[in-house]
This record gives sequence, C-alpha cells and structure tokens, in this order.
Amino acid sequence: MRPLLIRFIVFVALASTLGAQDASVQPESLVFRARSSRFGGMGRASMWVAAAEPVRGEPVALARFEFRTRVGFFTVEDKAASWITGAGTESLAAVRYTKRERNPLMTRDEDVSIDLHRHRWSDRDGRNGTLETSRPLDELSFIYFVRTLPRDTAGQLVVSRHFDAARNPVRVTILRRDTLATPAGRFRVLEVEMRVRDPRYKGEGIIRFDLSDDSCRLPVRIRSSVPLAGTSTLTLESYVRPGAACAARLDAAAPRTLPVAEAL
Repeated sequence: MRPLLIRFIVFVALASTLGAQDASVQPESLVFRARSSRFGGMGRASMWVAAAEPVRGEPVALARFEFRTRVGFFTVEDKAASWITGAGTESLAAVRYTKRERNPLMTRDEDVSIDLHRHRWSDRDGRNGTLETSRPLDELSFIYFVRTLPRDTAGQLVVSRHFDAARNPVRVTILRRDTLATPAGRFRVLEVEMRVRDPRYKGEGIIRFDLSDDSCRLPVRIRSSVPLAGTSTLTLESYVRPGAACAARLDAAAPRTLPVAEAL
C-alpha cells in the first residue's frame, strides 16, 4: 500500500477520536492546486487537522500544512505544524509551532514552545519572549483564527495575538462577498485580507483568503506574495470534512475525495 494512501487512512481513523482530545475540533483534510505567477503550476499543497497527544497537559489538535515541489534544479519546500487548543473557536491558542522552509533564497527552521501558564515563548535557537496575549497564535493557527470570524463581521480588525510581539499587530479586513469556481466545486465566498509583519517581505506581507460563506469556512483560495515565486495561489481541489455539510457549495455533485488520498 502506498505511503500517501496509508496517511489518508490514518487520518480517517484518527478523526473518530478527536472528540476525546478536544471537543471543539472539526477534523478535516484539504488539498490545493498550487500556482505561481512566475513559474506557473507547482503541484499540490495539503492542509489537515488530526488528533494529537496533550502538550504540557493541554488537550490539543495538530494542524499541518505541507508543500514541496521542484523549480529547475532546486527543491522548494514549506512545511508547518501547529499544536492548538480551542480549535474551531475564537479562543483558540497555539502551544507549539514548527516550520521548515527551503528555497534557493533561504533556509529556515523553527521549533517554538509556547507556555500559556508562564506567558512565555522560546525556540531552539535561543530566542524567547513574553506573550502579549493569553491566546497566542502562529502563522498557521492564524488561518484557523480567521476562519472563526462571525459571518457578519465588517471593517478592519486589529489583532495582537502573534506569539512574537515583533510580529504584531495583524490587520484583518473583510473585503466582499463573491462566488468562486474551483476544482472542488463552485462556492459562495467571503474575501478576507490579512496584513502581517514578516521579515521575509521586508516589512508587511498581504495574504488574501476566499473562505466559503458558511459554517465550514473552507479556505477555497489563498493568495500571497512570496519571495522568488511572485504571487502564489492555492486553489481548493478536494476536501474531506466528516459529518459536516458545507452549504456555500453551489453545485450538487459530491466533493472529489480521491485526490486527497493521492496528495496527502
């Protein structure tokens, strides 16, 4: 049996145990088509949530993002993992974050421990700091935070919840409602812009999310400017969300699930 298919089977098996880990978590698995304005199609990226062992006594879910491709002679890789409590609610917080990034311009590895009780964070390189909030987030868990915003949210939110105070504030703006056709179907979407402080962008980075305009809040499309690749676009190709009906999907056909097993 292929390793990718094995991972998918494990995901489905773990989904049934999530209630015992964190009752607010909705297990899901998402696959995106990746495209760069500079290099064209760049394969697939995947994002999923599954069960995890408690961290320092905190019940958590584990969110992951993975992308890997080749550009000419070079390998481009971006992997992130976030151990989060309260997933699926506005009170979610990260307790650990790892990231591995490889491209011709940079190599970056992070392994951050976030102690909610001591209000401190530290990483394996010796950096550390004091939390500005009791509900800290990292790059990946911020995506799940944006997905919890009420559907009637209007205007701009200024959020100081990144674990690293130097990365605050983050500005989130609800832009508009629209419809969007994707390989996973046609959706009613809510377009959200997030402006972040990020040294990779030499100042401010802009990320735009098209979220399904329903309780699922699927990230139907994610767009950002990325060093080397220009504008990067992730478009939803398939999804698995056990036990949940995503009402913003306008076509009646069932979502494609086979590519998830192939791409995870």
